[in-house]
Amino acid sequence: MAASTSRRWAKEQGWDIEAALNMTLLAATRARSRITRWCGYFSEGLPAAATEQEIRRIRGLGGENDSASRQLARYIADVGRAYDAGVKPMLVFRLDRYLRGATILHSTSRDLPRCDSRNFARNFHHQHQNVRSEGGIEYGDIPKFVDYDLCGATWRG
Repeated sequence: MAASTSRRWAKEQGWDIEAALNMTLLAATRARSRITRWCGYFSEGLPAAATEQEIRRIRGLGGENDSASRQLARYIADVGRAYDAGVKPMLVFRLDRYLRGATILHSTSRDLPRCDSRNFARNFHHQHQNVRSEGGIEYGDIPKFVDYDLCGATWRG
């Protein structure tokens, strides 16, 4: 179901959606290294749906770091630390990694606070790859490579 369709469906059901959480690239790891459980929480400073006047006000007050998305990321990290959910949260105050096209930018929920999670110990064979097998290596983002424990810890965190 497309994001816009699912959001419309949720609204028809009477759901009160307050934030959008994106867990892209969290599960493409089975590595058990010391950084496996580190997860970056990316968030925007200036809301994508802000008008020019709102952006001028935010910048004038020095509030780029106080957006609803940044507050959401801080909340997720605080809960993750307080309840030891198995994930070590790290706040990254940018939309995405350098030179990447942030998923956050393409969200149909542009009027909602958004937070995008990324695991730092990803297996690059299982992301941004067509499903295939070459030289004895399986490539692609398929269910058998998902680290469901990590997804659950991140969701709880």
